[in-house]
Parts: sequence; structure tokens; C-alpha cells
Amino acid sequence: MKGKWLEYTVDQFFIGITLEELLKDTLSISGRRIQKLTRSKGLYVNNKKSYLNKKLKEGDIVKVRIEESVTDKVKPQAMDLDIIYEDEWLLIVNKPAGLKVYQTNKEDNLTLANGIQYYYEDKGIVSGVHFVHRLDTNTSGAIMIAKNSYAHHLLAKQLTANQIKRQYLAIVDGELNELTGTIDLPIAKLASAVNRRTVHKTGDQAITNYAVVKQNKRFAVVEVTLETGKTHQIRVHFSHIGHPLIGDTLYGGPSNKTISRQALHSHKISWLDFENMQLRTVVAEIPNDIHELMNSIDLDS
Repeated sequence: MKGKWLEYTVDQFFIGITLEELLKDTLSISGRRIQKLTRSKGLYVNNKKSYLNKKLKEGDIVKVRIEESVTDKVKPQAMDLDIIYEDEWLLIVNKPAGLKVYQTNKEDNLTLANGIQYYYEDKGIVSGVHFVHRLDTNTSGAIMIAKNSYAHHLLAKQLTANQIKRQYLAIVDGELNELTGTIDLPIAKLASAVNRRTVHKTGDQAITNYAVVKQNKRFAVVEVTLETGKTHQIRVHFSHIGHPLIGDTLYGGPSNKTISRQALHSHKISWLDFENMQLRTVVAEIPNDIHELMNSIDLDS
């Protein structure tokens, strides 16, 4: 069988359900796509072409062809990628600060998306670039990319269900009174500035959890976990409560000679592994400029 195939072994909990029910309810494949797979001979049970109303038995091996469109692929660009995790469904890259995630115009070919596309073509992977979430240009750290549209669909569902945990390291101005807390404030676009966001009652719900790792009278190192993923969420929330990120001059943060960007790093990312649905965690190494900043403010670990 040529191409990429998803393989699923039926266990005792799914005895007696139909192939169509398994595809829709367990594998989250849409009815439209199921019909397309049926017409294109993309469904097999125990290596034999099967029908949607077939009732499944324990031990049956279901194979589904994963079709991938690459009509929207970006221009490939050779790039040194710090890949910190990879399997057949996804990869996670430790993105350096200063690198855009995706193109903002057709002439912009030096983005992470261009580097991923080059990597795919070099490895013989037929796919467009599917980011599961985004990072600001000047935020470093772990970013997840699905290797095909089906994996992207499943990971997007995990993200919506808050099953993907994203943990950041931020260095903020001032000493926080509460060592742990939740910032639950809506975020909206700022009408007077296209690239800025603000806390406003008309905005979308945004929830940020934090825990102070270490602090002194002037600064704090904070571990941040997102429940939502709004643009500039961490930056806006901490600025609003009077503790803007160091280097984040867009939101009132103090500049510092040891760092030329906001002190924010995507440190850990966790998700449910497709094979066993167990939580898997990957850590992105903290970059030198963050370490140097912590050392300069006497908060280096």
C-alpha cells in the first residue's frame, strides 16, 4: 500500500461497532472524508477492502489512508532547525527568538514555515506546514507542527479541550504579591494600533495561570501556563496587572541591555500521545539571553 496510512487495532471496548462508527467517533474522521476514502479505496480491515457497515471484532486491524494536499505549501528554505521531538505524526522545534513562524507576505521566505517545508522535502515527507499553535516572532521555545492535516485535526481538538499544556518561562518587572494566581481577563484588539492588544470587556476570554519560581524586590521569574491562546496573551495580562515582561517595550516593559526582546520562552509542551493516549512532555532548553538576563538581575538558578 503506497502513501501514508493510519493503522488502528480494535480492542475489547469497540467489539460490535461498525467501521463507520469507529471512523467517526473514535478516529474523528468527518463523514465527507469517509465517503471520499470509500470511493478511493482508502479503507481496509485486515488488509481487505471493507464496507462502512462492517461490524468489527477484537483484534481487527483497520487501515485508513491519510491523504495530504500540498497546494498551499510555502517555498522551501534551508535552515538549521533545533528539532527536539519527532514521530510519524508531529514534530516540535525549539524556535529561536527573532524568527517569524509564518509568512506575512509573499516575499518573506525566511520563516520557520519555510524551514519546515525544506525539511519535509529533504526527508521525503509529502505535506504542507500545519502549525498547531503560534509563537510571537520574538518569543523563543517549543512550537508544535503536525505532519499532515489529519494529525493537525486531532491536535487541534486536544488544544480546544485543553489537553495540550503549554508552559512558558517569563521574567517580569517587580515583585508579585501572590506566589501563584490566575489572570482571567478578556483580551481585545486595540483599535488605535493594529499590532497591539488590550484588556477590555468586549474581548475574548483569556485565562493565564502563573507560579513564581524565584523573585527579589525588583524582578520575578514566573512559570506561566495557558488555558487559552490569544495573541500576546501573557504579555498583555502581566502588563495589565502592573508586571510587564522585561524587554517588552510594546507593553510598557523596562528595557535591559542583556536582552533585545521580551523575556518569554515556551519552555514545555505536553500532549496526549496518539499511540497510547498517555501524556507526553517535551522541554525546550532555555536560551542564553534568558540565562544572561536572570544572572544580571540576580535570579539565575
